[in-house]
Amino acid sequence: MTRAPAVLRVAVTSQLRARRFYERVLRLRPAPNSPAGHLRFWAGNRLIELHARSRQGGSVQQAVGKSTHVALRVADFCYEYQRMTSAGGSFVGQVQQVRGVWRARVSDPDGNIYTVLEVRTPAASAQQSRS
Repeated sequence: MTRAPAVLRVAVTSQLRARRFYERVLRLRPAPNSPAGHLRFWAGNRLIELHARSRQGGSVQQAVGKSTHVALRVADFCYEYQRMTSAGGSFVGQVQQVRGVWRARVSDPDGNIYTVLEVRTPAASAQQSRS
């Protein structure tokens, strides 16, 4: 039996706008052979599948941007934070640093939240503070 990768489904209102964010800001790789009406991106060994929410009664369904929260681990938090900001990423709240973990939350255009984080070992944290 082959094991399929885990798929996280994320609701968006505009696939074109979302695609720009996921490719430019998060730098995720598009996955080939996405199902019709969906966009898929690789996030490590997991797939994030974007699906458009239809408008009902003139307003977007409430699930968009209300419940999605994903953590993305990076190798160099400071670099990625600056790069994402330059690419148009909208960060929510303050950068946090607690016990060697640096993190910040970035929002996609529909309000889905992604925590960008770096876990530093004590030796790496000491080296960083000397730089």
